[in-house]
Amino acid sequence: MAGPVESLTQQLIHRMSDPSSLVILTAVTSSSFWLFGNLGTELDGILPATVTKSERVKKGISDASALKLWVWMFHRAKKHFGLTAVFSGASYLVAATLRPDLRPILYGASILSFAVVPYTLAVLMPINKDILQTASDASKPDAKGPEEGVVDKLFGEWRKYHAIRMSIGAVAWGLGTAALLLA
Repeated sequence: MAGPVESLTQQLIHRMSDPSSLVILTAVTSSSFWLFGNLGTELDGILPATVTKSERVKKGISDASALKLWVWMFHRAKKHFGLTAVFSGASYLVAATLRPDLRPILYGASILSFAVVPYTLAVLMPINKDILQTASDASKPDAKGPEEGVVDKLFGEWRKYHAIRMSIGAVAWGLGTAALLLA
């Protein structure tokens, strides 16, 4: 039994002694944070209780409270996920220059990692601004709360386009993971 464990250990040591493997590992780690952080927030974080009408009703969360919670999540997430996408893209790009044999896969991972940023700015940012404005309006002292259906419409649009963004990141992560396994 000692033989296969030593063999695996030796293989890992050999593979990680190559700088290109370390760069690919760095990129995969970064894109893992981006993907699984977003996935965790979407599935088990504050999002299910706020952006889904049925969950808000079950939990007794008003539209105004859901907006406040979403804004809180948004301001925390924007600090991490944009930079992580750029770092992942840059790391995959560096790895592609070091590994010509894996260049197509790593270029693909890099392009998709970088693509998250303009996609977010072009597609999600207008929705984010609408949600932020609706939340701001709802938090005013004389506010009656958002009009019926407005919050559901905004959150529905956000979830749809966020799912596309997560799919882009998932493919980038998958390509990066494949490159790491092939390195």
